[in-house]
Amino acid sequence: MRNGKIIILIAVLCGAFALPSTNFVAANTQLTIYTYDSLLGGLAYDVAGNFSAFAGVPKDSIKIELLDDAGSIVTKAIAEKSSPVADVLIGLDNVLVHKAREADILTPYKPSGIENLVDSLVEDLAPDNLLTPYDFGVFAIWYDETRFDGFYDGFTLDDLRKPEIAKQLLVMNPKISSVGLGLLLWSIAEYGDPAIGDSSAEWIDFWKDLSNNGAQLTPSWGEALDIFFTPEANRSIMLSYTSSPAFGECNYGGDTTNAVVTNTSDGLSGWFQIEGLGITKNAPNMELAKKFVDWFISEQVQKEIYLNQYMYPALKGIEMPTCYVNSTISHE
Repeated sequence: MRNGKIIILIAVLCGAFALPSTNFVAANTQLTIYTYDSLLGGLAYDVAGNFSAFAGVPKDSIKIELLDDAGSIVTKAIAEKSSPVADVLIGLDNVLVHKAREADILTPYKPSGIENLVDSLVEDLAPDNLLTPYDFGVFAIWYDETRFDGFYDGFTLDDLRKPEIAKQLLVMNPKISSVGLGLLLWSIAEYGDPAIGDSSAEWIDFWKDLSNNGAQLTPSWGEALDIFFTPEANRSIMLSYTSSPAFGECNYGGDTTNAVVTNTSDGLSGWFQIEGLGITKNAPNMELAKKFVDWFISEQVQKEIYLNQYMYPALKGIEMPTCYVNSTISHE
């Protein structure tokens, strides 16, 4: 993915989109968390209830505000920078961390247990501990084989531009969604841009073709998922992850979906995402926020990533469910 150019690319895009402690916590302290609406299966895993039991604070003292996507989280946190409301931001990734860093909305924190996380995830996301990784994955094109069978060996990003594929395709808005932004970066890495030393910016034509040929843009991954699973919407292809086919296999004992990444001259290629959580600068409840970060990377939460988040956990040693083995594209 032209690794030598990625930092320059991210810096350009961030400009373009200007778009552990164990201290006693008082019972009346409120912890406010901003995250995206699909976190842990749309909070199918009771984050507030489980953290309440762990930290010894009332569940109603934990407020979780669900936003459309990670981009919305950053935008809201920046708007509140002078008087922060949120203590913890969950869902910023290895692209949005640069925007958060530039806006100075986070405070570094090295959590208890960080030594048990995959070292490369910590280093690649934020070696200064501005964010702490909790999961990772690779973007892919996810499709329902019962409604679309047009993919084949040798699939490239160019194939998404074809009308017969684009009219079935759901993509997320790069200005709002971290997943959509991932596709934008994926396409720029594939087609080039003068900002990273290339002679053309064909990625712009790629996005125009998606639009002109019928691709549907959604604000968030969660909204795209709802449409994807509504057959009458006639959208059988969406931007997602290599791990997404495990959803059907793990929940229903069988799956009719598959995922593909693109073929390039260098081999198979997809955009790698690391998701993290961080503490806001001048967080109203700093000590409780630290305790939450410690807990979120503990085995208690990390073992839930596979079957609630359908991503790969950042904590080393979490056993992969057998339903993943034959239904997902290897992330190795």
